[in-house]
Amino acid sequence: MVCRPTSCAAWGASELPALVHLELWLGRSDDGGDCEVADPEPILSGARLPRLRRLALRNSEIQDEVAAAAASAPVVARLDVLDLSMGVLSDDGAATLLDGRPLTHLKKLDLHHHFLSEPFQDRIRQALEPAGVEVDLDQDCVLDINGLRLPGKRYELREPDICVGPDSY
Repeated sequence: MVCRPTSCAAWGASELPALVHLELWLGRSDDGGDCEVADPEPILSGARLPRLRRLALRNSEIQDEVAAAAASAPVVARLDVLDLSMGVLSDDGAATLLDGRPLTHLKKLDLHHHFLSEPFQDRIRQALEPAGVEVDLDQDCVLDINGLRLPGKRYELREPDICVGPDSY
């Protein structure tokens, strides 16, 4: 589902005391996504989601801002899994995340399909893996109707290709 501001607000306003796993695809402007960083704030407070243990806020052009919001979010302290994958996450956003609330209690931090430099990926691993956190920093392979595409390799576009991310063309 692509998250619209009304759906983010609806999730945050909902009384879901038994919800353990919430995954929202925030979307991109070219696919109709118009979520703003303030939209998932009720979710990040965790007040109405007392049993939430797995939170995914993924696939966003504003992923640096989402990471910054998560960095100070009360809900993060009780999560087992935080997933900020498949968005436009840069070193700046990841730095803000690491400088925020401690993440060493997590079982998994999923940042796959990102825009992080190799040195910053190393910094994340060094900060979290010694504490036992599984860190997913994979650059996904992309499967489209023309077959498997590997990151870092250039491909000639053929109609109708489905392209995802910086290395999928």
